[in-house]
Amino acid sequence: MAIAFVVLCIFLFAGDAILHYLNIEQSSIRIAGGIILLIIALQMIFRSISEMFPHEYGNAPLIVPIAMPSVAGPSAITTVIILKTDATVSSLTILMALGIVFAVTLAVLYTGRLLMEHLGPRVLQALEKFMGMLLSLIAVDMIMAGIKSILRTLP
Repeated sequence: MAIAFVVLCIFLFAGDAILHYLNIEQSSIRIAGGIILLIIALQMIFRSISEMFPHEYGNAPLIVPIAMPSVAGPSAITTVIILKTDATVSSLTILMALGIVFAVTLAVLYTGRLLMEHLGPRVLQALEKFMGMLLSLIAVDMIMAGIKSILRTLP
């Protein structure tokens, strides 16, 4: 979680410079982030139960896939950059929100096995599919916002 937090903080404070250096526009970030989020949402909706509960937890690496892209993935990075460019949201507010989100995520990760035992695989699978549907709505909204942004710049 610390690695993911540092990655998102780097994009919070240097994201504009990185995008400028790579010559990437905000609309491209919104569309690409929306597409990636949509793919993740579709995987959540159509994933099988055997993929949801792998038997080997101890061999999972820390940075990939847990820190990146699961926690600090393209859609999280996109969200941080988009929020940073919003004139009504300060960097301190975004940093505090990241801290709260990471604390909650860390608590969920620590209690994950306990939640799995109490809720059971069917409830967890239903929750994952429901969250996938919500993520798909957010993804489509991100894509539409990027398209609208492009259309506003056309003569």
